[in-house]
Amino acid sequence: MLPFTRQVAPPTALPLTLAEAEAHCRLGPDEDSEYLTSLIRAVAALFERESKQALMATDYVSVFSGWSGTLTNLKTPIVADSLRINYTTAGFPDAALPVELYALSSLRPDALYLLGTMPALLSGFPEAVRVKYRAGYETADQVPPEIKQWLKLVLLHYYENRQPSLLGLTMQEVPMSAKYIMDLIREPTL
Repeated sequence: MLPFTRQVAPPTALPLTLAEAEAHCRLGPDEDSEYLTSLIRAVAALFERESKQALMATDYVSVFSGWSGTLTNLKTPIVADSLRINYTTAGFPDAALPVELYALSSLRPDALYLLGTMPALLSGFPEAVRVKYRAGYETADQVPPEIKQWLKLVLLHYYENRQPSLLGLTMQEVPMSAKYIMDLIREPTL
């Protein structure tokens, strides 16, 4: 069962510093900084869409129609102590599930599991389960190097190709190296 997930508020931190972006684009300090900042935000949003991961820390709410013991497809990386699960059943309009009754999976980072047997409150399967959590990296320094590399490659591509088409030139695709890195990020191997 796939959740409906919404971002409570956009992240305030950027995954790349302006200095990192300027260095990668071979620009001097404060050269095109407003445009670069807007590109960093756009590339971060593209990363989240392509990878289905949260990039910079923000709060999310995922709503599931029920729970049979496993909730999957949450944004990752999840800040473990930020998880709160509320559910709705006929007798309990909005109840919190005690923290000791669920845990993040060690094998699948986007999954939550019930610990032990299903509590009596959930035995009839809840009508709605809301998972509130924080996901993403708190600072640009915490973003893994392979993700930063992908961001820089795509940022440079969009910086150098500002126009949808150029007179007398052929439009170029995003470099294959960026696609290969995204494949590694999107489909981690065990």
